[in-house]
Amino acid sequence: MKTKLFTCGILLCSSLLIASCEKGGSGGDTPSNDNTSTFVDSRVDAYTVVAQYLENGEYIVDEEVDFPSLYEAANYCFDYCDNGSYVKRKGDTTNTILFQRRAGEGGIEGANQDQFFYYKDGNVLNGYSQYLQGNTEFFKDQKVTTIMSSTDNLKQYYQPYHLLAKEGHATTTAAWNILPLLDTSVRYNPIAFSGMRSITFNVDLSEARIRPSYSETQKAVPTITLSSTDSYNYSNQGIYMNTDTGDWYYISGETQSDTKFLEYDTSEIILTSTWNEDTQEYTPNGDVKLTLNYVYNEEYETWSNDLIIEVTYSDGTSKTFNKNYEYLEMNGRGTPRANFALDLISADEDYDETMFTPDFMCGAYFKNIRITEAKGTVPEGLTDEIYQGDTSMVGKAGETYSLLNKDFGNLVDVEVILDHYANITYHEDITDVDVYDIDYTPVNATVSRTEEVLKTESLIGAILPTDTATSASVILAQTDYAKLDPMTQKMVRLIDGYTQLEEALDR
Repeated sequence: MKTKLFTCGILLCSSLLIASCEKGGSGGDTPSNDNTSTFVDSRVDAYTVVAQYLENGEYIVDEEVDFPSLYEAANYCFDYCDNGSYVKRKGDTTNTILFQRRAGEGGIEGANQDQFFYYKDGNVLNGYSQYLQGNTEFFKDQKVTTIMSSTDNLKQYYQPYHLLAKEGHATTTAAWNILPLLDTSVRYNPIAFSGMRSITFNVDLSEARIRPSYSETQKAVPTITLSSTDSYNYSNQGIYMNTDTGDWYYISGETQSDTKFLEYDTSEIILTSTWNEDTQEYTPNGDVKLTLNYVYNEEYETWSNDLIIEVTYSDGTSKTFNKNYEYLEMNGRGTPRANFALDLISADEDYDETMFTPDFMCGAYFKNIRITEAKGTVPEGLTDEIYQGDTSMVGKAGETYSLLNKDFGNLVDVEVILDHYANITYHEDITDVDVYDIDYTPVNATVSRTEEVLKTESLIGAILPTDTATSASVILAQTDYAKLDPMTQKMVRLIDGYTQLEEALDR
Protein backbone atom coordinates (compact mmCIF):
# COMPACT_ATOMS: atom_id res chain seq x y z
CA MET A 1 0.00 0.00 0.00
CA LYS A 2 1.21 3.48 -0.85
CA THR A 3 0.56 6.03 1.88
CA LYS A 4 1.31 9.72 1.46
CA LEU A 5 0.76 12.53 3.91
CA PHE A 6 -0.11 15.96 2.50
CA THR A 7 -0.28 18.84 4.96
CA CYS A 8 -2.30 21.91 4.14
CA GLY A 9 -0.54 23.99 1.52
CA ILE A 10 1.54 21.36 -0.25
CA LEU A 11 -1.15 20.88 -2.88
CA LEU A 12 -1.52 24.61 -3.35
CA CYS A 13 -2.16 25.67 -6.94
CA SER A 14 -0.27 28.89 -7.46
CA SER A 15 -2.80 30.02 -10.07
CA LEU A 16 -5.37 30.32 -7.28
CA LEU A 17 -3.10 32.74 -5.42
CA ILE A 18 -4.23 31.50 -2.02
CA ALA A 19 -1.75 32.06 0.76
CA SER A 20 -3.76 30.97 3.80
CA CYS A 21 -3.84 27.35 4.93
CA GLU A 22 -6.34 27.97 7.70
CA LYS A 23 -9.91 26.80 7.78
CA GLY A 24 -13.06 26.51 9.84
CA GLY A 25 -15.34 29.26 11.15
CA SER A 26 -18.75 30.12 9.79
CA GLY A 27 -19.51 33.69 8.75
CA GLY A 28 -18.28 35.07 5.43
CA ASP A 29 -16.21 37.77 7.11
CA THR A 30 -14.92 35.44 9.81
CA PRO A 31 -11.29 34.47 9.28
CA SER A 32 -10.47 30.78 9.16
CA ASN A 33 -9.16 29.27 12.37
CA ASP A 34 -5.71 27.86 13.03
CA ASN A 35 -6.49 24.16 12.55
CA THR A 36 -4.48 22.33 9.92
CA SER A 37 -5.44 19.21 8.05
CA THR A 38 -3.55 16.11 7.08
CA PHE A 39 -4.51 14.45 3.82
CA VAL A 40 -3.75 10.74 3.99
CA ASP A 41 -3.41 9.06 0.60
CA SER A 42 -4.13 5.41 1.32
CA ARG A 43 -4.77 4.37 -2.29
CA VAL A 44 -2.97 1.18 -3.28
CA ASP A 45 -0.62 0.87 -6.22
CA ALA A 46 -2.74 -0.90 -8.82
CA TYR A 47 -1.05 -0.08 -12.17
CA THR A 48 2.43 -0.66 -13.55
CA VAL A 49 4.17 1.26 -16.30
CA VAL A 50 6.40 -1.08 -18.28
CA ALA A 51 8.99 1.23 -19.84
CA GLN A 52 10.69 -0.43 -22.79
CA TYR A 53 12.68 0.48 -25.87
CA LEU A 54 13.33 -1.10 -29.25
CA GLU A 55 16.76 -2.66 -29.83
CA ASN A 56 17.66 -4.85 -32.81
CA GLY A 57 13.98 -5.43 -33.54
CA GLU A 58 13.12 -6.51 -29.98
CA TYR A 59 11.64 -4.59 -27.06
CA ILE A 60 13.87 -4.41 -23.99
CA VAL A 61 12.27 -3.62 -20.62
CA ASP A 62 14.04 -0.66 -19.05
CA GLU A 63 12.08 -0.26 -15.80
CA GLU A 64 8.72 -0.89 -14.17
CA VAL A 65 7.04 1.84 -12.09
CA ASP A 66 3.88 1.44 -10.01
CA PHE A 67 1.05 3.96 -9.57
CA PRO A 68 -2.28 4.08 -7.70
CA SER A 69 -4.02 5.67 -10.69
CA LEU A 70 -4.36 4.47 -14.28
CA TYR A 71 -4.36 8.08 -15.46
CA GLU A 72 -1.25 9.01 -13.49
CA ALA A 73 0.44 5.94 -14.98
CA ALA A 74 -0.66 6.90 -18.51
CA ASN A 75 0.70 10.44 -18.08
CA TYR A 76 4.04 9.04 -16.91
CA CYS A 77 4.14 6.52 -19.75
CA PHE A 78 3.62 9.19 -22.40
CA ASP A 79 5.85 11.86 -20.87
CA TYR A 80 8.87 9.76 -19.88
CA CYS A 81 8.83 6.54 -21.89
CA ASP A 82 9.52 5.45 -25.47
CA ASN A 83 6.93 4.20 -27.95
CA GLY A 84 6.06 0.62 -27.13
CA SER A 85 5.94 1.28 -23.39
CA TYR A 86 2.62 0.47 -21.80
CA VAL A 87 0.48 0.36 -18.67
CA LYS A 88 -0.92 -2.84 -17.21
CA ARG A 89 -2.64 -3.93 -14.01
CA LYS A 90 -0.07 -4.47 -11.30
CA GLY A 91 0.66 -8.16 -11.00
CA ASP A 92 -0.92 -9.04 -14.34
CA THR A 93 1.33 -11.80 -15.67
CA THR A 94 -0.47 -11.72 -19.04
CA ASN A 95 0.83 -8.16 -19.59
CA THR A 96 -2.51 -7.10 -21.05
CA ILE A 97 -2.21 -3.50 -22.21
CA LEU A 98 -4.40 -0.82 -20.63
CA PHE A 99 -2.62 2.11 -22.29
CA GLN A 100 0.27 2.22 -24.74
CA ARG A 101 2.52 4.90 -26.12
CA ARG A 102 2.33 4.25 -29.85
CA ALA A 103 2.31 6.06 -33.18
CA GLY A 104 -1.30 5.17 -33.91
CA GLU A 105 -3.47 2.59 -35.59
CA GLY A 106 -0.76 1.79 -38.13
CA GLY A 107 1.74 0.61 -35.55
CA ILE A 108 3.84 1.40 -32.51
CA GLU A 109 6.91 3.11 -33.94
CA GLY A 110 6.98 6.45 -35.73
CA ALA A 111 5.51 9.89 -35.19
CA ASN A 112 2.55 9.96 -32.81
CA GLN A 113 -0.90 10.78 -34.17
CA ASP A 114 -4.07 11.68 -32.27
CA GLN A 115 -5.64 8.55 -30.82
CA PHE A 116 -8.19 7.63 -28.18
CA PHE A 117 -8.41 4.93 -25.49
CA TYR A 118 -11.84 4.16 -24.02
CA TYR A 119 -12.28 2.64 -20.55
CA LYS A 120 -15.42 0.95 -19.28
CA ASP A 121 -16.06 1.84 -15.63
CA GLY A 122 -12.92 3.95 -15.67
CA ASN A 123 -10.18 1.33 -15.95
CA VAL A 124 -11.13 -1.60 -18.21
CA LEU A 125 -9.86 -0.88 -21.74
CA ASN A 126 -12.79 -1.42 -24.09
CA GLY A 127 -12.01 0.65 -27.18
CA TYR A 128 -9.26 2.24 -29.24
CA SER A 129 -9.25 4.44 -32.33
CA GLN A 130 -7.66 7.34 -34.11
CA TYR A 131 -9.93 10.32 -34.67
CA LEU A 132 -13.27 9.54 -36.26
CA GLN A 133 -15.92 12.11 -37.11
CA GLY A 134 -18.63 12.24 -34.50
CA ASN A 135 -16.51 10.84 -31.69
CA THR A 136 -18.08 13.27 -29.20
CA GLU A 137 -21.07 10.90 -29.30
CA PHE A 138 -19.10 7.67 -28.84
CA PHE A 139 -20.19 5.55 -25.84
CA LYS A 140 -22.89 8.10 -24.96
CA ASP A 141 -25.01 7.02 -21.96
CA GLN A 142 -22.32 4.54 -20.93
CA LYS A 143 -19.99 4.61 -17.93
CA VAL A 144 -16.93 5.10 -20.12
CA THR A 145 -13.91 7.41 -19.80
CA THR A 146 -11.68 8.63 -22.64
CA ILE A 147 -7.93 9.20 -22.69
CA MET A 148 -6.73 11.25 -25.65
CA SER A 149 -3.13 10.76 -26.80
CA SER A 150 -2.16 13.69 -29.02
CA THR A 151 0.97 14.24 -31.09
CA ASP A 152 2.77 15.97 -28.22
CA ASN A 153 1.13 14.98 -24.96
CA LEU A 154 -1.91 13.47 -23.32
CA LYS A 155 -4.78 15.92 -22.86
CA GLN A 156 -8.35 16.38 -21.73
CA TYR A 157 -11.08 15.48 -24.21
CA TYR A 158 -14.84 15.12 -24.57
CA GLN A 159 -16.17 12.44 -22.23
CA PRO A 160 -19.27 10.29 -22.83
CA TYR A 161 -22.31 12.05 -21.39
CA HIS A 162 -25.86 11.24 -20.40
CA LEU A 163 -29.00 13.42 -20.45
CA LEU A 164 -31.73 13.70 -17.86
CA ALA A 165 -34.87 15.14 -19.43
CA LYS A 166 -38.58 14.58 -19.98
CA GLU A 167 -39.74 11.55 -21.91
CA GLY A 168 -39.53 12.25 -25.62
CA HIS A 169 -36.78 14.87 -25.26
CA ALA A 170 -33.90 14.53 -27.74
CA THR A 171 -31.31 12.04 -26.50
CA THR A 172 -28.33 14.10 -27.70
CA THR A 173 -27.11 17.62 -27.06
CA ALA A 174 -24.94 19.91 -29.19
CA ALA A 175 -21.18 19.48 -28.84
CA TRP A 176 -20.82 23.07 -27.63
CA ASN A 177 -22.89 22.17 -24.56
CA ILE A 178 -20.12 19.81 -23.44
CA LEU A 179 -17.17 21.32 -21.54
CA PRO A 180 -14.23 18.87 -21.39
CA LEU A 181 -12.00 21.37 -19.57
CA LEU A 182 -14.32 21.16 -16.56
CA ASP A 183 -13.67 17.39 -16.56
CA THR A 184 -16.85 16.24 -14.79
CA SER A 185 -19.94 18.38 -14.32
CA VAL A 186 -23.71 18.45 -13.91
CA ARG A 187 -25.18 21.13 -16.19
CA TYR A 188 -28.76 22.48 -16.22
CA ASN A 189 -29.50 23.50 -19.80
CA PRO A 190 -32.93 25.00 -20.57
CA ILE A 191 -34.16 25.36 -24.12
CA ALA A 192 -32.61 28.20 -26.13
CA PHE A 193 -34.55 31.47 -26.38
CA SER A 194 -36.71 30.68 -23.38
CA GLY A 195 -37.00 34.37 -22.49
CA MET A 196 -35.67 33.77 -18.97
CA ARG A 197 -33.39 36.55 -17.75
CA SER A 198 -33.12 35.49 -14.13
CA ILE A 199 -32.37 32.11 -12.53
CA THR A 200 -32.06 31.00 -8.90
CA PHE A 201 -30.53 27.85 -7.44
CA ASN A 202 -30.66 26.88 -3.76
CA VAL A 203 -27.95 24.43 -2.69
CA ASP A 204 -27.76 22.72 0.70
CA LEU A 205 -23.96 22.88 0.76
CA SER A 206 -23.87 22.04 4.47
CA GLU A 207 -25.00 18.54 3.45
CA ALA A 208 -22.16 18.08 0.95
CA ARG A 209 -19.05 16.01 1.57
CA ILE A 210 -15.82 16.98 -0.16
CA ARG A 211 -12.49 15.17 -0.33
CA PRO A 212 -9.36 16.76 -1.83
CA SER A 213 -7.28 15.31 -4.62
CA TYR A 214 -4.34 13.19 -3.52
CA SER A 215 -2.50 13.77 -6.77
CA GLU A 216 0.71 15.76 -6.41
CA THR A 217 0.19 17.38 -9.81
CA GLN A 218 -3.58 17.86 -10.09
CA LYS A 219 -6.01 19.61 -7.76
CA ALA A 220 -9.76 18.94 -7.80
CA VAL A 221 -11.78 22.15 -7.43
CA PRO A 222 -15.48 21.97 -6.42
CA THR A 223 -17.18 24.69 -8.46
CA ILE A 224 -20.76 26.00 -8.66
CA THR A 225 -21.58 28.57 -11.33
CA LEU A 226 -24.56 30.20 -12.99
CA SER A 227 -24.08 31.46 -16.52
CA SER A 228 -25.55 33.15 -19.56
CA THR A 229 -24.69 31.48 -22.83
CA ASP A 230 -25.00 32.58 -26.43
CA SER A 231 -23.12 31.92 -29.65
CA TYR A 232 -20.03 33.86 -28.63
CA ASN A 233 -19.91 33.59 -24.87
CA TYR A 234 -20.33 31.20 -21.97
CA SER A 235 -20.16 33.71 -19.13
CA ASN A 236 -19.91 32.19 -15.64
CA GLN A 237 -20.21 33.47 -12.08
CA GLY A 238 -20.30 31.51 -8.88
CA ILE A 239 -18.23 30.05 -6.07
CA TYR A 240 -15.37 27.58 -5.80
CA MET A 241 -13.61 25.86 -2.92
CA ASN A 242 -9.90 25.77 -2.24
CA THR A 243 -9.41 22.25 -0.90
CA ASP A 244 -6.20 23.19 0.89
CA THR A 245 -8.23 25.32 3.28
CA GLY A 246 -11.91 24.51 2.81
CA ASP A 247 -12.64 28.17 2.06
CA TRP A 248 -15.05 29.20 -0.70
CA TYR A 249 -14.46 32.23 -2.92
CA TYR A 250 -15.98 34.01 -5.92
CA ILE A 251 -15.19 32.78 -9.43
CA SER A 252 -16.02 34.32 -12.82
CA GLY A 253 -15.00 34.04 -16.44
CA GLU A 254 -15.54 32.36 -19.78
CA THR A 255 -15.65 28.68 -20.70
CA GLN A 256 -15.99 27.02 -24.08
CA SER A 257 -15.44 23.48 -25.28
CA ASP A 258 -11.74 24.08 -25.92
CA THR A 259 -10.96 27.12 -23.75
CA LYS A 260 -11.33 28.13 -20.11
CA PHE A 261 -10.56 31.60 -18.79
CA LEU A 262 -11.63 31.70 -15.15
CA GLU A 263 -10.59 34.19 -12.50
CA TYR A 264 -10.26 32.75 -9.00
CA ASP A 265 -10.91 35.72 -6.71
CA THR A 266 -9.26 35.31 -3.29
CA SER A 267 -10.04 38.77 -1.91
CA GLU A 268 -13.00 37.67 0.22
CA ILE A 269 -13.95 34.42 1.92
CA ILE A 270 -17.60 33.67 1.21
CA LEU A 271 -17.94 30.43 3.15
CA THR A 272 -15.68 28.22 5.23
CA SER A 273 -15.67 24.46 5.86
CA THR A 274 -14.88 22.04 8.65
CA TRP A 275 -12.35 19.25 8.16
CA ASN A 276 -13.02 15.76 9.55
CA GLU A 277 -9.71 13.99 10.07
CA ASP A 278 -11.35 10.57 10.44
CA THR A 279 -13.37 10.63 7.23
CA GLN A 280 -10.88 12.81 5.31
CA GLU A 281 -13.71 15.11 4.28
CA TYR A 282 -14.70 18.76 4.36
CA THR A 283 -18.23 19.85 5.23
CA PRO A 284 -19.14 23.45 4.20
CA ASN A 285 -20.36 25.58 7.10
CA GLY A 286 -23.53 26.82 5.45
CA ASP A 287 -25.98 26.77 2.55
CA VAL A 288 -26.11 29.06 -0.49
CA LYS A 289 -28.71 30.62 -2.73
CA LEU A 290 -27.36 31.88 -6.05
CA THR A 291 -29.36 34.24 -8.28
CA LEU A 292 -28.19 35.46 -11.69
CA ASN A 293 -29.85 38.48 -13.30
CA TYR A 294 -29.26 39.90 -16.78
CA VAL A 295 -28.77 43.67 -16.47
CA TYR A 296 -29.03 46.27 -19.25
CA ASN A 297 -27.21 49.60 -19.02
CA GLU A 298 -29.24 52.08 -21.06
CA GLU A 299 -26.54 54.75 -20.99
CA TYR A 300 -23.86 52.52 -22.51
CA GLU A 301 -26.28 50.11 -24.24
CA THR A 302 -24.43 47.11 -22.80
CA TRP A 303 -25.42 43.95 -20.95
CA SER A 304 -23.83 42.52 -17.83
CA ASN A 305 -24.75 39.89 -15.27
CA ASP A 306 -25.42 40.42 -11.57
CA LEU A 307 -24.85 37.46 -9.26
CA ILE A 308 -26.39 37.55 -5.80
CA ILE A 309 -24.85 35.04 -3.37
CA GLU A 310 -26.93 34.60 -0.22
CA VAL A 311 -25.24 32.47 2.43
CA THR A 312 -26.95 31.07 5.50
CA TYR A 313 -24.22 29.98 7.89
CA SER A 314 -24.38 27.04 10.25
CA ASP A 315 -24.34 29.37 13.27
CA GLY A 316 -27.61 30.98 12.14
CA THR A 317 -26.10 34.17 10.70
CA SER A 318 -26.36 35.15 7.06
CA LYS A 319 -24.65 37.42 4.54
CA THR A 320 -25.23 38.53 0.96
CA PHE A 321 -22.53 39.09 -1.65
CA ASN A 322 -23.24 41.05 -4.85
CA LYS A 323 -21.00 40.49 -7.88
CA ASN A 324 -21.24 42.01 -11.36
CA TYR A 325 -19.60 40.56 -14.47
CA GLU A 326 -19.24 42.18 -17.88
CA TYR A 327 -18.30 40.60 -21.18
CA LEU A 328 -18.48 42.28 -24.58
CA GLU A 329 -20.58 39.57 -26.26
CA MET A 330 -23.30 39.43 -23.59
CA ASN A 331 -26.92 40.09 -24.54
CA GLY A 332 -30.35 39.72 -23.03
CA ARG A 333 -31.31 36.50 -24.80
CA GLY A 334 -28.51 34.13 -23.74
CA THR A 335 -29.51 30.75 -22.34
CA PRO A 336 -29.27 30.76 -18.50
CA ARG A 337 -27.53 27.72 -17.08
CA ALA A 338 -26.23 26.24 -13.85
CA ASN A 339 -23.12 24.11 -13.54
CA PHE A 340 -21.82 21.90 -10.70
CA ALA A 341 -18.30 20.61 -11.34
CA LEU A 342 -15.30 18.91 -9.81
CA ASP A 343 -12.67 20.56 -11.98
CA LEU A 344 -9.20 19.00 -12.28
CA ILE A 345 -6.52 21.64 -12.71
CA SER A 346 -2.76 21.75 -12.50
CA ALA A 347 -1.19 22.11 -9.06
CA ASP A 348 1.87 23.66 -10.69
CA GLU A 349 1.76 26.86 -12.72
CA ASP A 350 4.45 25.43 -15.02
CA TYR A 351 2.27 22.42 -15.87
CA ASP A 352 -0.62 23.41 -18.14
CA GLU A 353 -3.86 21.45 -17.66
CA THR A 354 -4.19 20.93 -21.41
CA MET A 355 -0.97 18.88 -21.36
CA PHE A 356 -2.07 15.87 -19.33
CA THR A 357 -4.97 13.50 -19.09
CA PRO A 358 -7.15 14.35 -16.07
CA ASP A 359 -6.57 12.04 -13.12
CA PHE A 360 -9.99 10.51 -12.58
CA MET A 361 -8.52 8.29 -9.84
CA CYS A 362 -7.05 11.07 -7.71
CA GLY A 363 -9.34 10.17 -4.79
CA ALA A 364 -11.28 13.45 -4.74
CA TYR A 365 -15.04 13.74 -4.57
CA PHE A 366 -17.89 16.25 -4.27
CA LYS A 367 -20.78 14.23 -2.87
CA ASN A 368 -24.36 14.90 -1.87
CA ILE A 369 -24.80 18.01 -4.00
CA ARG A 370 -28.38 18.81 -2.96
CA ILE A 371 -30.30 21.30 -5.10
CA THR A 372 -33.51 22.14 -3.27
CA GLU A 373 -34.81 24.86 -5.61
CA ALA A 374 -34.08 25.75 -9.22
CA LYS A 375 -36.17 28.28 -11.12
CA GLY A 376 -36.02 30.77 -13.95
CA THR A 377 -38.16 33.84 -14.65
CA VAL A 378 -39.19 35.63 -17.84
CA PRO A 379 -39.48 39.36 -17.04
CA GLU A 380 -42.85 41.09 -16.97
CA GLY A 381 -43.65 42.88 -20.25
CA LEU A 382 -40.95 41.14 -22.30
CA THR A 383 -42.03 40.75 -25.93
CA ASP A 384 -40.46 39.04 -28.94
CA GLU A 385 -39.80 42.47 -30.44
CA ILE A 386 -37.79 43.47 -27.38
CA TYR A 387 -36.21 40.05 -26.93
CA GLN A 388 -35.03 39.66 -30.55
CA GLY A 389 -34.27 35.96 -30.32
CA ASP A 390 -33.61 33.73 -33.30
CA THR A 391 -37.00 32.19 -32.56
CA SER A 392 -40.03 33.37 -30.65
CA MET A 393 -39.81 33.21 -26.87
CA VAL A 394 -40.72 29.80 -25.53
CA GLY A 395 -41.62 31.09 -22.08
CA LYS A 396 -44.31 33.60 -21.24
CA ALA A 397 -43.66 37.09 -19.90
CA GLY A 398 -44.00 37.28 -16.12
CA GLU A 399 -43.88 33.50 -15.64
CA THR A 400 -41.46 31.57 -13.39
CA TYR A 401 -40.52 28.00 -14.29
CA SER A 402 -39.08 25.24 -12.13
CA LEU A 403 -35.86 23.75 -13.47
CA LEU A 404 -35.80 20.78 -11.07
CA ASN A 405 -35.89 17.27 -12.47
CA LYS A 406 -39.28 16.55 -10.92
CA ASP A 407 -40.74 19.32 -13.06
CA PHE A 408 -39.35 18.21 -16.42
CA GLY A 409 -41.69 18.90 -19.31
CA ASN A 410 -42.70 22.52 -18.76
CA LEU A 411 -42.27 25.13 -21.48
CA VAL A 412 -38.56 25.78 -20.93
CA ASP A 413 -37.84 22.05 -21.53
CA VAL A 414 -34.69 21.82 -19.41
CA GLU A 415 -32.19 19.01 -19.89
CA VAL A 416 -29.55 18.11 -17.31
CA ILE A 417 -26.28 17.12 -18.92
CA LEU A 418 -24.25 14.63 -16.89
CA ASP A 419 -20.96 15.55 -18.55
CA HIS A 420 -18.59 12.61 -18.00
CA TYR A 421 -21.29 10.24 -16.87
CA ALA A 422 -18.79 7.63 -15.64
CA ASN A 423 -17.97 9.69 -12.53
CA ILE A 424 -21.46 11.00 -11.74
CA THR A 425 -24.20 9.42 -9.66
CA TYR A 426 -27.69 10.85 -9.89
CA HIS A 427 -29.82 9.81 -6.94
CA GLU A 428 -33.00 9.12 -8.85
CA ASP A 429 -34.60 7.58 -5.74
CA ILE A 430 -34.73 11.07 -4.20
CA THR A 431 -37.55 12.87 -6.03
CA ASP A 432 -38.30 16.03 -4.04
CA VAL A 433 -34.84 17.57 -4.63
CA ASP A 434 -32.01 16.92 -7.10
CA VAL A 435 -29.00 15.12 -5.62
CA TYR A 436 -25.72 14.22 -7.34
CA ASP A 437 -22.27 12.84 -6.51
CA ILE A 438 -19.09 13.49 -8.50
CA ASP A 439 -16.51 10.92 -7.47
CA TYR A 440 -12.88 10.25 -8.46
CA THR A 441 -12.36 7.44 -5.96
CA PRO A 442 -10.46 4.57 -7.67
CA VAL A 443 -12.44 1.42 -8.37
CA ASN A 444 -9.82 -1.03 -9.57
CA ALA A 445 -11.16 -3.93 -11.61
CA THR A 446 -9.49 -7.32 -11.33
CA VAL A 447 -9.68 -7.79 -15.11
CA SER A 448 -8.31 -5.78 -18.02
CA ARG A 449 -11.02 -6.66 -20.56
CA THR A 450 -14.78 -7.18 -20.44
CA GLU A 451 -16.28 -10.68 -20.54
CA GLU A 452 -17.59 -10.01 -24.04
CA VAL A 453 -14.12 -9.15 -25.31
CA LEU A 454 -12.46 -12.10 -23.58
CA LYS A 455 -14.99 -14.49 -25.10
CA THR A 456 -14.58 -13.00 -28.58
CA GLU A 457 -10.78 -13.09 -28.38
CA SER A 458 -10.91 -16.72 -27.27
CA LEU A 459 -12.98 -17.58 -30.33
CA ILE A 460 -10.68 -15.63 -32.66
CA GLY A 461 -7.64 -17.27 -31.09
CA ALA A 462 -9.06 -20.69 -32.00
CA ILE A 463 -9.04 -19.90 -35.75
CA LEU A 464 -6.41 -21.96 -37.56
CA PRO A 465 -4.07 -20.58 -40.27
CA THR A 466 -5.89 -22.77 -42.80
CA ASP A 467 -9.42 -21.63 -41.88
CA THR A 468 -11.45 -19.52 -44.31
CA ALA A 469 -14.69 -17.56 -44.25
CA THR A 470 -16.73 -20.76 -44.48
CA SER A 471 -15.00 -22.49 -41.56
CA ALA A 472 -17.13 -23.07 -38.47
CA SER A 473 -14.55 -21.41 -36.19
CA VAL A 474 -14.56 -18.28 -38.35
CA ILE A 475 -18.35 -18.08 -38.50
CA LEU A 476 -18.57 -18.51 -34.73
CA ALA A 477 -15.94 -15.84 -34.04
CA GLN A 478 -17.45 -13.45 -36.59
CA THR A 479 -20.86 -13.68 -34.89
CA ASP A 480 -19.50 -12.48 -31.54
CA TYR A 481 -17.06 -9.99 -33.09
CA ALA A 482 -19.89 -8.27 -34.99
CA LYS A 483 -21.66 -7.55 -31.69
CA LEU A 484 -18.76 -5.44 -30.44
CA ASP A 485 -18.59 -1.66 -30.79
CA PRO A 486 -16.39 -0.58 -33.75
CA MET A 487 -13.82 0.96 -31.35
CA THR A 488 -13.80 -2.27 -29.35
CA GLN A 489 -13.17 -4.22 -32.56
CA LYS A 490 -10.18 -1.99 -33.28
CA MET A 491 -8.81 -2.64 -29.81
CA VAL A 492 -9.11 -6.39 -30.34
CA ARG A 493 -7.15 -6.18 -33.61
CA LEU A 494 -4.70 -3.35 -33.07
CA ILE A 495 -3.92 -3.43 -29.34
CA ASP A 496 -4.47 -7.10 -28.49
CA GLY A 497 -3.25 -8.39 -31.87
CA TYR A 498 -6.14 -10.77 -32.62
CA THR A 499 -5.99 -10.55 -36.42
CA GLN A 500 -6.79 -14.20 -37.20
CA LEU A 501 -10.43 -13.44 -38.05
CA GLU A 502 -9.51 -10.65 -40.43
CA GLU A 503 -6.89 -12.85 -42.11
CA ALA A 504 -9.29 -15.81 -42.44
CA LEU A 505 -11.95 -13.62 -44.04
CA ASP A 506 -9.36 -12.41 -46.57
CA ARG A 507 -8.28 -15.90 -47.56
